[in-house]
Amino acid sequence: MSLVNYALKVLMDLIAIRTIAPPGENYTEAVDYMENELTSLGLSVKVIEVPRAKVREYYPEWSDYRPSGGG
Repeated sequence: MSLVNYALKVLMDLIAIRTIAPPGENYTEAVDYMENELTSLGLSVKVIEVPRAKVREYYPEWSDYRPSGGG
């Protein structure tokens, strides 16, 4: 697969994941997808979750929300 075709496939896959922000519906699924893609390319990936206290401080209306998805 050419680089252009690969990039288009990844972009179409990401667009197909219905992420809605806020509140972040299916965010975990999108993160998992990108983590898998980047890892398969040999890149080191570290997913960092925003601490709940920071969410509460800056976005109190979403402080009890848990992102949904495939993770």
